[in-house]
Amino acid sequence: MKILDTPEGPLGISEIKPDSCVLTWKPPKNDGGSPISNYIIEKFDTKKGDWQKVSSFCRVPFYEVTGLNEGSEYKFRVSAENIYGQSTPLECEKPIIAKHPFSMFN
Repeated sequence: MKILDTPEGPLGISEIKPDSCVLTWKPPKNDGGSPISNYIIEKFDTKKGDWQKVSSFCRVPFYEVTGLNEGSEYKFRVSAENIYGQSTPLECEKPIIAKHPFSMFN
């Protein structure tokens, strides 16, 4: 059985705004001999308490997550996918809060 490794971390989170942020990661070291077809991006709203799929059509190792709610706390994870299936997800180390980057209330 071919093994598809987890995407390489860390899962970077930048350009945090009230309604969006940008995620970056590296492709898995081992793709089992088949190219990565796409990445699956998920968000976890700590108030709602469940993982929600953001996209399963991402083909490059970065993604702008939109549709965040200002003031909410989020975690993110990314899985790689190819003909062998879906990898174990790479998860961010700490949650972020969707907010203005230069808010006086940080």
